[in-house]
Amino acid sequence: MNRGFGIFAQNVYNEGHECDYLTQAYALALSIKIHCGSHWPVFVMTNDEVPEHYKEVFDEIVPIPWGDMAENSLWKIENRWKMYHKTPFRETIVLDSDCLVLRDISHWWDILEGRTVSYGTQPITYRGEPIQDTYRKTFRENGLPDVYNTIYYFKKSPEAKAFFTMVEIIVNNWQEFYLRHAPKHFQKFPSMDLTCAIAAKLTGMADSVTDANMIPFVHMKPKCQSWHTPPLEWHNVIGSYINGRGELKLGNHRITDVFHYVEPEFLTNTIVHTLENLYHG
Repeated sequence: MNRGFGIFAQNVYNEGHECDYLTQAYALALSIKIHCGSHWPVFVMTNDEVPEHYKEVFDEIVPIPWGDMAENSLWKIENRWKMYHKTPFRETIVLDSDCLVLRDISHWWDILEGRTVSYGTQPITYRGEPIQDTYRKTFRENGLPDVYNTIYYFKKSPEAKAFFTMVEIIVNNWQEFYLRHAPKHFQKFPSMDLTCAIAAKLTGMADSVTDANMIPFVHMKPKCQSWHTPPLEWHNVIGSYINGRGELKLGNHRITDVFHYVEPEFLTNTIVHTLENLYHG
């Protein structure tokens, strides 16, 4: 297969922090099929047991290879570099599992075709405004590209392989790399955004991976919404509603882009059932 979408989903069962990323991936896959067309293939990489009715929407289920590097991790990011090596597609758009696609983005394949690796760099608020990024001091003050793993694209190529090999190396030695390449506002935990930013710098791809034309996405981290006093959780202060046509509203604002909802509480059974009904037509 030449082109398709990929989702990484590794459930978290740590005491005090549990998250069903597989159900998030299922809802995301439904939204892709609904808005982009059922002919677009979607694969999920997971080691969790996939319910039978989920399998209808995933074109391929790929086990996480080469052992579980995130066995004792809270956020389960240490295996995500493996997506490049095990994708069944020549070109892949990867989305975070806690996203929904709310319009047809299939035309982006033609826009991205000339690139090797490209990351989202243009998040917007739920009101559709560019995010005034004041919380990413680690990136800004260390001269790193402002990449977001929420949505990214890669094409099988020597350049992309070199990039994701570097990502693997940094994941395995993140403290050393962060101290050396991001010492200002040192981040005390590993993240894929910072890891990929450093990998881009070290492979000479810092300019090419940041794409101003990359698919825009709504980033619902409370600190990104330009609120005077950001709440701990946005879903407690903004009402959300999805109708039978799959149209989503937050407050008075309709969301029409890729929606990174961040907080798992947003994805209710009602939303999942609405997407299932739309998918089955």
